[in-house]
Amino acid sequence: MTTSLDIIGVPGKDYEAIFGGVWEHLDYLLVNNDDVMLLSGQDSVEKAIDWALGRGVRTCAITIGGDGAIVQSQAQSPTVIPAYDITVVDTTGCGDAFSAGFIAAVTRGRTPLEAGEWGVAMGSSVARALGSDVGPRSLGELEEFMASTPRKNESH
Repeated sequence: MTTSLDIIGVPGKDYEAIFGGVWEHLDYLLVNNDDVMLLSGQDSVEKAIDWALGRGVRTCAITIGGDGAIVQSQAQSPTVIPAYDITVVDTTGCGDAFSAGFIAAVTRGRTPLEAGEWGVAMGSSVARALGSDVGPRSLGELEEFMASTPRKNESH
């Protein structure tokens, strides 16, 4: 069985009591930069990722807003996957879209970095329109978006 966790963090919760027994059984932690710091009690994303990996999480895929995501695993150093260069209309649902793209890639046997690529593409594509239910509706549409849309800081 493959396991993943995504949350909406709420300050003041006892996350150790809620998730303390989960970390060592977790394959993928899929949260945003604020939530990973909230879960860990750390003051930086990098420290929070190290904390999660130290607790037994096998791979962290942490979204970092308009900059994309950081993917790091027990066996791999951190890699930043840049977001796509789009006009942002609405970020509602981008984190969920990231998780959906990531999980879809994992279920198709992709590596964590490839899964991060799919997740960033899904999240970026959703931000182009109003509402959380926009974006690619098929793998073909996702691949077309990835092939036709430049990355941030990429020459055009």
